Amino acid sequence: MGYVFAVAGNINNGDEFSSASLSRKLWTKQLRAVATEALTSEGATARAQPTLAQVAAFIDGVGSAQASSRSMPGRMTVETRASGAAFYTEMRRSEGLWMHRSFIAR
Repeated sequence: MGYVFAVAGNINNGDEFSSASLSRKLWTKQLRAVATEALTSEGATARAQPTLAQVAAFIDGVGSAQASSRSMPGRMTVETRASGAAFYTEMRRSEGLWMHRSFIAR
């Protein structure tokens, strides 16, 4: 479950959660953050909203970038990737199951 957010037709960021309950817990904070981003984006020229194909290309594009992983407290692992268009982070539990994925446009 997740979302991708665009400002003036340009993809800005997105988040994906492994469970609906985690998404619900964080939704209000996520919505405030993206609303603040939109309100503070001055001078953006409005374009048509991104198509589903453009959103899929944004998400898939960073998947081919080289991954870097490091251990975090609580037996978690964070994986990061960077492409020419986006940054990507993925939080995984010790058994390898992902909990949260984040996509941020450059």
